Amino acid sequence: MNRKNLTLLVILLLSSLARAGAPPAIELKDGDNRIVFLGDGFVEQAQFSGYVEARLERRFPDRRLICSNLGWSGDDVWGSARTAGYQNPAQFERLKKETTALNPDIIFVGYGLDESFAGAAGLPHFVQGYNDLLAVLEHLTPRLILLSPPCAEDLGRPLPDQVEHNRDVEQYTAAIKAIAEQRHLPFVDLFHRLVEAKRANPNLQLTHNGILLNDNGYWIAAQEIEKQLGLRPDLVQLKVSSDGKVLSADGVKAAPVDPAQPGLRLEVTRGNLPAPAAPGPIAKLAAFADPAPVMQVTGLAPGDWVLAIDGKPAVTASAEQWNSGVGITTGPDEEQMEKLRVLIGQRNDLYYRRWRPFNDHSRHWTYIGGDFALYDNEVAVDDAQIAELTRPVSHTYVLAKAASKP
Repeated sequence: MNRKNLTLLVILLLSSLARAGAPPAIELKDGDNRIVFLGDGFVEQAQFSGYVEARLERRFPDRRLICSNLGWSGDDVWGSARTAGYQNPAQFERLKKETTALNPDIIFVGYGLDESFAGAAGLPHFVQGYNDLLAVLEHLTPRLILLSPPCAEDLGRPLPDQVEHNRDVEQYTAAIKAIAEQRHLPFVDLFHRLVEAKRANPNLQLTHNGILLNDNGYWIAAQEIEKQLGLRPDLVQLKVSSDGKVLSADGVKAAPVDPAQPGLRLEVTRGNLPAPAAPGPIAKLAAFADPAPVMQVTGLAPGDWVLAIDGKPAVTASAEQWNSGVGITTGPDEEQMEKLRVLIGQRNDLYYRRWRPFNDHSRHWTYIGGDFALYDNEVAVDDAQIAELTRPVSHTYVLAKAASKP
């Protein structure tokens, strides 16, 4: 089928809205692949870990998504922080200029944390400014996704007690949710999810300084964005018999190969790459785990059996365990995802250096135009590599009897 005739339907689901009625939907036709992240320091710093983009990229391996981060630390809905160099132009006009230049198909909007320091008294001004911003963005694309700010984290004294500030952040979160409902836009509540994660795991640090998320915080935020947008957890399940017959396959394609060779041999291709691996502190907490692919093999002779993927041992389990189903948590697919995530961070760093030159007066562009071109070329190379890495590839699975212990 010609790709130009394909239509990809992305269901963007907010759980509270889903209970009330049909979820909002965004239709991505061929060529609609430009995603912009717009916001404050929470958005800006998200680009370097690559968790959010990696989770989105893996969902659409047949589409070349171009994700651009326009986050600016200290910024607000009025573009107050977007003043640098020669202010060309300044503040809100610069925000509009930067966003318009990217011709976005989808915009993630992440504001509210900086504005929350004004407290309840600042809410009416914030709501007006947020609506003014959305009115501008809706002229670029109707596909807007509103993100709540993250919670503030209490890291103990001498750092501030965050109880009062979080009350304010919660009010701003509620205001953004109300705006989303009024405008029939998807809304992702990160505030309450991060509060719950911290409450359940008091020793798990989510920020660098109480405000800006660290890798733990961004990993949870990315997982929650994926979940609240209705992108359901991958349920990859493969069931085969000991003679190599594929009995069922969900989220994966499998076919027997080399039937003359001893042991079970399969060619396996996942529909999507796995989610990015969790940082160490989170990986130890089962409550945050993404579902692992499960391989079930019936009819094996008693004893231990080793699964090797592309020649590398991945997991060893007994025949009884294989008959019930064994989770596959390591292998080349996970390695490919990690390469993708790291490359996304590298690409984002290049793009950040490209679009944020302080000396931005147009009369000086002739002097730095060559640098701009170099960055553009490097970013384009990374974009092409990201598109390639997003596509799952086939791997050879070999299940063989474990060697007897002496």
